[in-house]
Amino acid sequence: ETIVGLPKTLVQKFLKEYKSELYFKYIKTFGTNRFKTILGSTKVTEMLPDEDLIVTDLKHIYEDIAFTIYSNVNGLVKKTIQLKALRYLKSRKIPKDKINEMWLAFGNYLNPETLYPKYYLKHRIIIPYSCKEKVYAFQARTLIDGVEPKYITIKEENKTKVYNYFTADRTKTTFILEGPIDSFFLPNSIATSGTISPTSDTVKMIKKNFPHRIWVFDNYYLDESGKKNIIKFLKSNEACFNWIKEWSDCKDINDVIMKKGLTSEQITEIVLNNIVDKSSDVVKIKLRS
Repeated sequence: ETIVGLPKTLVQKFLKEYKSELYFKYIKTFGTNRFKTILGSTKVTEMLPDEDLIVTDLKHIYEDIAFTIYSNVNGLVKKTIQLKALRYLKSRKIPKDKINEMWLAFGNYLNPETLYPKYYLKHRIIIPYSCKEKVYAFQARTLIDGVEPKYITIKEENKTKVYNYFTADRTKTTFILEGPIDSFFLPNSIATSGTISPTSDTVKMIKKNFPHRIWVFDNYYLDESGKKNIIKFLKSNEACFNWIKEWSDCKDINDVIMKKGLTSEQITEIVLNNIVDKSSDVVKIKLRS
């Protein structure tokens, strides 16, 4: 496939390396078929709702300093960190199809102007937040004990860092969790990439676009600030999962998977059977405290 006599891949590489502002303009304007569309050979790919929130494709940040988790890599250092990543992900019972989407960084991203590290990604597992072929955000989890922060989420000038925001079916029940990894275990779920306030712009955007939503926060009984936050959501008439006594030792949904030996289907059923809102008796007791 060529464009004006040049291979498509060569044109893409040239624009990316030497005309980045034009490259990202085409990404935003034309989507995955942007180069074909310039020649009029295909129709413009239909824009997804809110796709204009994506200003920049962020894959360029890590693609030269990382490899996909299941890659065949050379070198003792890369193989060692790859083995550590696979052991970690399997210990957390991450589904293989999700591991297939992840990357592993072996270096840091340098600021192209100063050549100093801009993002410290070395020895971090990268979870891309994708829309079509674009990456609008990503979360990076360190594999090194004692390194803080454990998680970093990068979106740059893009307007959302909600995982699965563009792929979840907005016509169906949507589970909203804090972390992407937790969202792997509930169907049609999205993740806010951390704790958020019910008055935040992110929550307003979710309320507008996901009418059949259920909030599944981390176990707020283990965190006083988390308990205060869910009460705020309940007061704003949001439906939330009420953590059951049998899971009191679990900090989040992934922890339930690891400790209780339940399947995703069993966890989904339990969550659906323990939904509370502002009108629930159990909530009225909590709201008075």
